[in-house]
Amino acid sequence: MKFLHKLLVFALLFVGVITQASAESFTVNGVVYRITDTGVAVNNLAIDNDLNGIVYVPEEVQYGSTTYKVTGIDQFRNKEIREISLPGTIEKIRRTRQTLWSRPCRC
Repeated sequence: MKFLHKLLVFALLFVGVITQASAESFTVNGVVYRITDTGVAVNNLAIDNDLNGIVYVPEEVQYGSTTYKVTGIDQFRNKEIREISLPGTIEKIRRTRQTLWSRPCRC
């Protein structure tokens, strides 16, 4: 019985790790979003985007039949961004060394 209990606990932990590691992402209008606990976060720009350096992030984005609130920014790894518009729904901006705004400005 103890073996079965341990096996069940291990299986549940394994499923939790797999679910956490495979966070779903999707692309809408050239912007890649990652589904989070509170909505979605901007994860990057799609390689084949046609934004011409101007990025507009809406308050909400629809994927399939679900509408998500945009609540975070993970990163932007694109040196061609000239202008960006962010909604008031952003609660968290994750700062990494690769984010566009963490690089020194060469103005």
